[in-house]
Amino acid sequence: MNRFRSLLNAVLLIFLANAAVAQELRTDTVAARNLLEAAKQAISTPSRADSLAMAAYFQAGSNLAIRGESAYLICFVNAPLNFERAQQWGDSAMASFQKSGNERWMGYTQRVLGVRSQRLNKNDISLRYFQNSCDHFERCQDTVMLAQNYVNLSLLYHNNLTDYTKGLEYGQLALQLVEQQSSDQPVLLWRTLNAIAINYDDAGDLDRAIAFHRRNLAFKDPEYLNSSLNNLGNSLRKKKEYKAAENYFLQSLALVPPTDHYMLATVYLNLSQVSEDLGLRSRALKYNDSSIHYALKSNHSEKLRDSYEFAHRLYRSNGEPVKAYEALKHYMEIKDSVLSKEKAQVIYEMESKFQSAQKERQIVQLQSETLAKDLTIQQSRFLVWISFAGVAILGMGAFWFFKRHQYKANLQHARERELQQRQRFSAVIEAEENERSRVAKELHDGLGQLISTAKLGLSAIDLPTGEQPSKLLANSIHVLDQATQEVRSIAHNLMPVALTERGLLPALEDMVQKINLAGLLDVRLQVSLGEGRLVPTVEVAVYRVIQEVINNMLKHAAADRIYITLRRDGNAVFLSMADNGVGFDQALVTQSKGLGWKNIFSRIAMLNGNIDVQTNPGTGTSINIQFAIS
Repeated sequence: MNRFRSLLNAVLLIFLANAAVAQELRTDTVAARNLLEAAKQAISTPSRADSLAMAAYFQAGSNLAIRGESAYLICFVNAPLNFERAQQWGDSAMASFQKSGNERWMGYTQRVLGVRSQRLNKNDISLRYFQNSCDHFERCQDTVMLAQNYVNLSLLYHNNLTDYTKGLEYGQLALQLVEQQSSDQPVLLWRTLNAIAINYDDAGDLDRAIAFHRRNLAFKDPEYLNSSLNNLGNSLRKKKEYKAAENYFLQSLALVPPTDHYMLATVYLNLSQVSEDLGLRSRALKYNDSSIHYALKSNHSEKLRDSYEFAHRLYRSNGEPVKAYEALKHYMEIKDSVLSKEKAQVIYEMESKFQSAQKERQIVQLQSETLAKDLTIQQSRFLVWISFAGVAILGMGAFWFFKRHQYKANLQHARERELQQRQRFSAVIEAEENERSRVAKELHDGLGQLISTAKLGLSAIDLPTGEQPSKLLANSIHVLDQATQEVRSIAHNLMPVALTERGLLPALEDMVQKINLAGLLDVRLQVSLGEGRLVPTVEVAVYRVIQEVINNMLKHAAADRIYITLRRDGNAVFLSMADNGVGFDQALVTQSKGLGWKNIFSRIAMLNGNIDVQTNPGTGTSINIQFAIS
């Protein structure tokens, strides 16, 4: 038995070692995104969606967007099943979204936990989640989701906390936002008006409750209209307008689908009560029978309890003590059942766990006895097999260690080769920039000064008083002016003075200003680099990349607007460039034989960064670059 365990341990060690090697491989974000999409498609099967989303989470590595969405999806599918697990993954989602500054997804995450904790009657927790969600939606100005949260808070205060003043306060806030919406939100408007109406109803302001219920009659969707009619009937019944209430209950009943047993039980109970108010006891008993029938079909304990309670009152008033007793007996049984439901559930779960553990112990014991018998019978064969397996495992282990050593050596060699290439390329780029700087200085200080001196000499030619310069002389001076400007332009393109003397931001602003003044293109620049300058070599590389991309967009994109965003977050730098041009086949990026894309990719590789190009014919081009600085 001990040898068998040793064999299992050896196999486990090999498996773990292989897993450690796999961790050294680069995270595949494409695979993570595919797993996440598959999880979304499997949302109707929570266990599968949970597994796929978890695989996406661990596959995503440092990709905050995929990690956050994957954790959110795990939280979402677990919320109705395992609230503690949902909370744990909700915290993971929040951590990723906070790092990326994604306020909207933080709002969604807090909202999911708020809705579920509300249904579990965890009122303090639910209130905190909803308020946090409101803060995030306010910051990202998502007024639709903010209104949804206000409606939930209104219902939380009404249903769970019985604070109708606060319920009305949040309902009115939701209504203000919904009425300000430019887009039509009929379901949200219905939910908002209904929340306000039921708060007014239970607060005793029946006229206002009826007014808001009547506004909801404008929404003609049967699923919502039957509820509006039923709610309006309840408020009218409380106001003792029994005939009008009965009319609305009957209209509601006509719209309830035959499969909605809970709603049928609700409306029939309301009809039974209003019939009793009208003195129509036989009709009330008939409606009450239907209410009990559908409550049984819906398997809703609370609705069945209410129906039997009212049946007891009806039979007692009608002078039928036997039936009244039977109804009371059913009512008390269901009432006790409802009151002890949570306790029974806990006991059931504990008993199930105990029985499961007991069965597992019995299974383990039987397996142990069977294994002991098998070992006694086949001991010799087992020893031979163990020996053979041990030799095989040793051989596999030696082979694995050899392959792992070979893999690490190849990996180290590849890294050293890549580092050497990057160093060589960096040296070439640095030499190129130094040469650019030298040539720019020579042009500006040498040739530029000579041309300026020649112009001054021509301009100083002493002409007789009143005599105008000859056309040839004037043209020569004009040509020298143009030559001076051209030399300055070439020198600036080779090495902008603003870049070397003042830094990256002034150089980019200078470049954008000149492009915009030409009138051919509208370039929008947004830069947030914090205090202090970047390393000069990094500033030059970023400037050249932006310059090259703009040149490509000017030549090929046929765009009239370019958006440039450059942002620094700690040691990470993010560069995003997008145009509204004609786009192109994305496959051409890697197949391009021109120097433009090669220079861009080379400079990003020198920075040890990542570049993502998104484009298709007719959709414009978007380029996202990310690299780290020390």
